[in-house]
Amino acid sequence: INTISGISEVNMEYIVDCYFRQEWLDPRLMYSNSSWKHVEDITLHYDLVNKVWTPDAFFRNSKDAKSHMITVPNRLIRIFPEGRVLFSQRLAI
Repeated sequence: INTISGISEVNMEYIVDCYFRQEWLDPRLMYSNSSWKHVEDITLHYDLVNKVWTPDAFFRNSKDAKSHMITVPNRLIRIFPEGRVLFSQRLAI
């Protein structure tokens, strides 16, 4: 969590600025048995996030969520040899 702001006692609301990170195993993305096995991890371009399966996550009781886009979308996806996927995105919830 980066910040908690916009606190409204009347509406019982607040805004959380955070980095949302998920990690999962997708055997389809495993490359440990290929010629790339010496590569520690592969960091994908932010546009390729939409081409990789991601879990359907949600934030219970949230009214709104926004993804940060300073100059480009603020998200990262990294793939490891055994098919482990790390996904990170900055959100305001």
